[in-house]
Amino acid sequence: MIIMTRYKVWLLIFLVLLLGAAAYIPSLGNDFSGLDDTSYIINNEQIRSLSVSSLAKIFSEFVVGNYQPLTILSFAIDYKIFQLKPFFFHLTNLLLHLGNAGLVCWFIILLCRNWFIALFVSVFFLVHPMHVESVVWVSERKDVLFLFFYMWGLIIYCVLFDRILNKIFKNFLVLLFFILALLSKPTAVSFPIVLLLIDYYRSGKIDKKQIFDKTPFFILSLIFGCIALYAAQTPFMAYEIVSPEQLNFNFVERVLLSTYALWDYMVKFFLPFNLSFFYPYPKSGGLLNLYLSIYMLGFVGLIWLILKNFKRQRVLIFGLSFFVFTIVFNLPCFGAGYSISADRFTYLPYLGLAFATGFYIEQYILTASFNKRYYLLVILVFIAVWFSFLTFQRSKVWKNSGTLWADVVKKYPKHPLGYDNLAGYYLDKKNYSFAIALCDKALSLDHKYYTAHYTKGVIYMKTQKWDEALKEYNQALEIFPYYFQALFSRGGVYFYKGELSKALLDYNKALSIQPNDRNTLNNKEIVRRLLSEKK
Repeated sequence: MIIMTRYKVWLLIFLVLLLGAAAYIPSLGNDFSGLDDTSYIINNEQIRSLSVSSLAKIFSEFVVGNYQPLTILSFAIDYKIFQLKPFFFHLTNLLLHLGNAGLVCWFIILLCRNWFIALFVSVFFLVHPMHVESVVWVSERKDVLFLFFYMWGLIIYCVLFDRILNKIFKNFLVLLFFILALLSKPTAVSFPIVLLLIDYYRSGKIDKKQIFDKTPFFILSLIFGCIALYAAQTPFMAYEIVSPEQLNFNFVERVLLSTYALWDYMVKFFLPFNLSFFYPYPKSGGLLNLYLSIYMLGFVGLIWLILKNFKRQRVLIFGLSFFVFTIVFNLPCFGAGYSISADRFTYLPYLGLAFATGFYIEQYILTASFNKRYYLLVILVFIAVWFSFLTFQRSKVWKNSGTLWADVVKKYPKHPLGYDNLAGYYLDKKNYSFAIALCDKALSLDHKYYTAHYTKGVIYMKTQKWDEALKEYNQALEIFPYYFQALFSRGGVYFYKGELSKALLDYNKALSIQPNDRNTLNNKEIVRRLLSEKK
């Protein structure tokens, strides 16, 4: 073990936090990104007050197909104090991230009593470019908030190994922080598995008693997992669609894609380059399955390695298992989103890889000559500074939705999603001609990209070109008949053209998709009143 004085440790912690704060400085000048920020914050009536009734809604309603009441409550607190000033929302995220780095350091110290590994893990956690998405995207407050409670739960659990007094009270605190983490983000369902991994790391085994002791935690994970699945089935995002792609993969393809994503995450832990908000799925086909099967064989080899070395390589098994079990629920095998992977999903899992990496680096340092030890430490410092620079640059990409989608276009110029969403940004900026050009580019890459038709329809509607707008909405609905936004907007076109019966039909169909949408209900009532007056 590398020995450091307490003074040096605290000085290093201060320098680490300073490095992390500097890396994220650009985020404090960023706007809201669009995306989920619109639903979570800008248009979310739940955060407009902190009354009893609003709190009841926060804890009883879903937002964007998720149940994350503590995250919504934190937005409500920010709004109460600062209104809709992005700087303070970003500042809260950054402060939570810095606090999480301190908690990570504390947890690793309790776990292995090793300051070098603790500092190594906390530095990688703090400045790793893959974590930018979780920190600078305001809506991802759920990441930094759930991990805050998650780490407190793990810290208190580790203390239980060393102090038996008040064990019942401490177990209660662990359970309480687990619940708070679940109320921040359902991803916390991995918590009881991590507790078992801590048992394994400390004792070298997992027995029936240890599993039985985690029963309340597994029950809570099951309950919140069911809530998350139910929330995902509810209608949401009435005015936001990121991608219209229909992703249809069978179970075998999902498993193969999951192993591909898993290895991609592992590679980006060491080589975090060409990062993007969006990573497209590879095109399906026989050759693809053969290609993905190679990743599958690699994953099987990883499982074999874990089982073979279960009792001997405790650190390696703990680190790899921590990584796999905390990221598994975000792999394609549990659902095909519009992106095969996402940087934000690594916020917790990378702790496992960093822990194992830090351990083996220290083992090498202890046996290396002075010169090799010196050069390795210089390399580690260089990597930390380099990662901080990449994080600094990546934070600027999130300046606004325009810079974000422009980055996606740059990374994936042959995919329509970036052009489509960038068109939406320029639509908001009233640069209609450029927005239409971007829509046309998206449609040239995929003629069934119905959101591009919708965006063109909105532009024509704003310029009062009703026939052109109607044509675009019709094309969008021909591809996707249950497209809420297009139905609502086409109803508006029919209204302005005086075709009230057609407008009523569209509003009724839109309400079958979003029954409680206030604007649609209001428009429908106006149309009904006008029709009754005609009679």
